[in-house]
Amino acid sequence: MSRWCSMMYLVLGLGTVGFTIASALKERGETVTIIEKEASRVKELKEKGFAVIEGDFFSAASAVRRTIEQSSVIFILTGKGETNSKLLTYVYDLNPYAFIVVRATRPKDVKELKSRGAGAVITPQTAMAEVALQKLHSIERIERARRLKQGLKRGERLGIIMHDNPDPDAIASAMALQKIADEQGVSSDILYGGNIGHQQNKVFVNLLGIDLVRIDEYNKYLLRGYDRLAFVDLSSDANTSILPSDITPDIIIDHHPKSGDYSLSVEDVRSHIGAVSTMLTEYL
Repeated sequence: MSRWCSMMYLVLGLGTVGFTIASALKERGETVTIIEKEASRVKELKEKGFAVIEGDFFSAASAVRRTIEQSSVIFILTGKGETNSKLLTYVYDLNPYAFIVVRATRPKDVKELKSRGAGAVITPQTAMAEVALQKLHSIERIERARRLKQGLKRGERLGIIMHDNPDPDAIASAMALQKIADEQGVSSDILYGGNIGHQQNKVFVNLLGIDLVRIDEYNKYLLRGYDRLAFVDLSSDANTSILPSDITPDIIIDHHPKSGDYSLSVEDVRSHIGAVSTMLTEYL
C-alpha cells in the first residue's frame, strides 16, 4: 500500500540552481538530501545544516541507493546533458514512482527525456531556481492526490471522522474527502462525536443538506463496519470521543501537529496551513 508521510526531496547536481533549490526547500522545513562526492563540499554543506550523503551518484553504496528509492521528488541538475540522461535511467530504474525533474542542456532533448520517465524537464533557458520552485507546488499537489487515491480502494467503505463538536473547517474538509472517495468508487460516511453547537454551524449543515452521522457510546460499534477510517482536521484520538481504543485511523489529513502514533497508509499533516479545507481543495 502506498504510504504518505511527507515529501522527501533529493538533489543530484549542486550547481547554482541545485543549491538554490536545496536551500529554499530547507528553509521551508522540507526533508531534503544532497548526494555529493567531493569531501570538502560535503563538509561545507553539513556545516550549513544540510543532510548530505558522500558518494558518487551511481554508487552501489546502500545509503545512496536507499535514498534514491525513498525520495518522493528527485532533481537531476548537473551541467552535463549526458550525465543527466544516464542518471535519469539509473534513478527511474531504482524508483519509478518518484517525480523526477531533469535538466536538459539542449531544448531538443526535452521530449525524449519525458518519454523516459522525467516528470518535468528544465532547459538552460528555464533552469533558473525560481522556475523550478514554481513547479514544486504543482508537483506536490499532484503527488499528494495520487497517493491519497491509491489509499482508497474501490468498493470499500470509508468512515471520515471529524473532531468532537466539529466546526465549519472540519465539516468542509470531510465533505471534500467524501467527494474524492466517491470519485474513486468508495462509499463513505462523515462521523462525529459531541454536537453541532453554534447556530451558524447548524445553518451551514442544514442549508447544504450535509449528511452527518453522530456517534455516541451506544452506536460506536458502527465504526467496525468500515474498511478504513480517516481523520480530517484531527491528528489524534485525544480530540474525539468516538474512537474505541482498539481502532486506529488509516488516513490523517490535518494542520495541527501530529500527536498520535499510528501506522498510516496516508498522512498529510501541514502545520503551516491555516485550514484543512484549504489543503483538501488541492486534491480536488
